[in-house]
This record gives sequence, C-alpha cells and structure tokens, in this order.
Amino acid sequence: MSASPPGLALSPRRWGAAAVLALAAACSSSVSDPCGNPAGPQYLVAIQVTVTDSISGLTKADSASGTMTSATASDSLWHIFLPTTMLTGIGDSGTYVVTVDRPGYQQWTKDSVVVTKTGSCGVLVPAKLSARLQPAP
Repeated sequence: MSASPPGLALSPRRWGAAAVLALAAACSSSVSDPCGNPAGPQYLVAIQVTVTDSISGLTKADSASGTMTSATASDSLWHIFLPTTMLTGIGDSGTYVVTVDRPGYQQWTKDSVVVTKTGSCGVLVPAKLSARLQPAP
C-alpha cells in the first residue's frame, strides 16, 4: 500500500495524471502527438489558476485547494510544476464553475469558465484565471 506524499493526497487516478504530465514534461521537443504538435503537459491542462492575496499581491497557492465542476464532471485542482499556480491535468472542453479555497480567506468562485479545443486534433486551450483571494473577516 502506498501513501501520498505530505500535502499531495492524490487518488490513483490523480497519480496516473501526474505521471503522464511528468513524462510529457520530460520529453524533448522533438516528440510530437499524432497531429505534429509538440508533446507536453500544456495539451492536458483544462484550467490554470494563479492564486494571490488581493491586498498584498503575494502568491497564495501553496496551501490552497480548488475544484472545477461542469454539468457532467467534477475534478480537483492540484499543484504542478509551479507552486504559485494550481492546475488540473484532467479535463475536457466545456463550461465549468471553478472554486478556490484557502485557510484565512473567503472562497473564490468563477462561473461560466469556458475550456475549448483547437486544431484538427482538438488540443485543449486552457482557461487561464487569476484568483485574487479576499481575507476572511
């Protein structure tokens, strides 16, 4: 039985997604998908959220958590590559409600976040959001 590293409580599905993203990031630029696009994690990301304090502007993603929910799916946002950004590695095109929570701050919510696909292979175009968290009263 394997345990998640501290602060990274990932389900087996999440570990699989993290492994795919790590492998894609390790690939050289000469590797491409069937449509000739360079392989890499950018083709798997549906939502990207930069989390900051609304007053100081300091990044606050380190202990934040979040979700993305559509009419047909729900998934967690998780940290990858940059500690200041939360990403989800599993997603598809559609319209989502995105929430971000962090201790000491009010919940941040963004409705009607649209994720689209482009090109003949339908590569995801991630929605890039900025969550400026308000301190809790």
